[in-house]
Amino acid sequence: MLDFNGNYSLFKDVLADLGPWAWVIVGIVALALLAGLASWLEKRWPERFAGYAPEEKGSFYVFLTDAGYERILVIKAVRALTNLGLKASKDLVDNLPKPVLEGVSEEDAESAKVTLEALGATVETISPPTEENYPTEENYFTSPTESVEEILAELDEMTGLDAVKDQVKRFVYGHLLNRHLEEQCQPTVPIGLNLVFTGNPGTGKTTVARLIARLYKAVGLVSMGHCIEVGRVDLVGRWIGESEEKTNEFLNSAMGGVLFIDEAYALTPEDPARDFGQHVVNALVQYMENYRDDLAVIVAGYSNEMERFIKSNPGLQSRFQNRVHFPDFTPEELVEIFKSVAHDRSIAVSEEVAAALKDRFENDLEETKKGNARLARNLVSEMFENMAVRLGENGTFAQEEITEGFTVDDIPEVNSEEVPLPFGFCSAG
Repeated sequence: MLDFNGNYSLFKDVLADLGPWAWVIVGIVALALLAGLASWLEKRWPERFAGYAPEEKGSFYVFLTDAGYERILVIKAVRALTNLGLKASKDLVDNLPKPVLEGVSEEDAESAKVTLEALGATVETISPPTEENYPTEENYFTSPTESVEEILAELDEMTGLDAVKDQVKRFVYGHLLNRHLEEQCQPTVPIGLNLVFTGNPGTGKTTVARLIARLYKAVGLVSMGHCIEVGRVDLVGRWIGESEEKTNEFLNSAMGGVLFIDEAYALTPEDPARDFGQHVVNALVQYMENYRDDLAVIVAGYSNEMERFIKSNPGLQSRFQNRVHFPDFTPEELVEIFKSVAHDRSIAVSEEVAAALKDRFENDLEETKKGNARLARNLVSEMFENMAVRLGENGTFAQEEITEGFTVDDIPEVNSEEVPLPFGFCSAG
């Protein structure tokens, strides 16, 4: 029979003799016993421990080379893939090309690639990366760069807008001169990227905004050159905090390009009580200051309303110093726009039809000012429907009649609303 009391006393005496090394030895013995137990268990039940083998480090690298237009969604995806913070994820996306994942398995690399490409990003997987195939700014181009001359030639092809074209060229060449002066270490004259477009609907403001985004990219003022188009309904929320969230999302999407806000004056109504539009303006002003080197904002609307909008916030007045006015198209210019749209659809427009359209535009100037180029484009669609009815009345479409194109009979009548007579009066005759 064992004497536990005697053995325990002996054990205590041994520990006392060993001093501080006693517990070190006990720990080593315990670890050895645990290691032996683990080895025995793995041999006894190998199928239970197969999934606990340490994962080998992969050799695949995932490079993000272009974030595309959904920039904020790509930043969120990078954050989820890398466990980086929001600022670190944004810094990574702002300085492409960069590796998102390093030393991962082929399966994980392919999964990350699919996730990012679904958001419109450009991704490249490499295994293993070398000095020759490592993506850099010098050896990787996401798309061919347009030249300033090519884009200005496209601007010149637009009907009318001579004053607008001249003003855009002044901005562009001013920026180019500043670039040259910077390279020569000479002082420059700052020219803001932000613009105010004024004019009636259908005068080409959106089209020119898209061209300016590409021009800014070609000059090197922004990194991407895309144009995000929004209005009040896209930016103003229904509860506190939603407007800032929606505005920041669109601003992040526009980073590297242009944010175009049509009818921007709607953000600051004359009666601003209980309206969240001012929250949008505040967020806009802050972003324009923080990211003025890679973000341009263009606001557009009627002349008087836009003047009120700019004066509604001191930050707007200091950041929107360049204005471009878009005049109404003349009747002759509207005919040219109509003929251009019809030509793109392979529909012939005779001189007789062109003259009749000019008379229509001249005799209905108020309606013309409301629609401008939009009116001309809509007329093409309406006249096509009238032509289809005219040609289809005989039960078949004759090719010679289709080739003839529009006729005067296809021009719709001007909608003239009858003015109601005052109560108690009747019309004569």
